[in-house]
Amino acid sequence: MQCLGRANRPPQLRRPRQHSGGRRGREEGSELGDWLVAALHAGEAAGGDSRGRQSAALLVVREKGGYGRASDRYIDLRVEDHPEPNHELSRLLEIHKRFYPNLHRNRPSR
Repeated sequence: MQCLGRANRPPQLRRPRQHSGGRRGREEGSELGDWLVAALHAGEAAGGDSRGRQSAALLVVREKGGYGRASDRYIDLRVEDHPEPNHELSRLLEIHKRFYPNLHRNRPSR
């Protein structure tokens, strides 16, 4: 059985690599949720999943980071059966930031 990983694909099937810029691509005031959504967009821009796209999810866990500090689920967003799930997830993250401004203001220190 032959592995069809990136290196073993014929040249006509290979997708060009795109680098998102690493730490340089992080905006001031952004956080892990933003970085993960940016990674989803970068993956889509680089060719995405060959099976297509239909859903996206984002789960960020932080000790006592949930609503009322009652849980560790800091951000738990899901988009299912949507034509543009990554863009919808980005929109929901922005709504989450506006709806829970105190959670996003009080970031943990390193």
